[in-house]
Amino acid sequence: MAFSKQTLPTNIGSSVIVDELAISTAQANVNGGAATIYSVMIDLTENTSEGVYLKCKNATSIASVAACQPDHQFYCPAGSTMQYTIPGGLEMETGLSYYVSQEAGVGGTTRPSGIAKIYIAIG
Repeated sequence: MAFSKQTLPTNIGSSVIVDELAISTAQANVNGGAATIYSVMIDLTENTSEGVYLKCKNATSIASVAACQPDHQFYCPAGSTMQYTIPGGLEMETGLSYYVSQEAGVGGTTRPSGIAKIYIAIG
């Protein structure tokens, strides 16, 4: 897998999921169980070709990226960095699985042509 989990020294004891080569292949249950998303950062500064969507699913796996209905999705335009902060958090009671594609919604399976870096702060 291309992601890692690091503990953050904060008062809520959060961790950050770091994926510095995010693609359209699903990363399943990256926290090993329930998680609350507090922040998402997508870095496309090295990818000036197209924007991407980070698609998150409250599940322990994603059987088919082509048929997956994401529970939450976050967009970042080409050549930029976007950060989303969710003070109350987004509950993922079952597990946190995700993937990245160029298209929004269901059926988007086109992987980024350049580097997409993903950072998800969880608690």
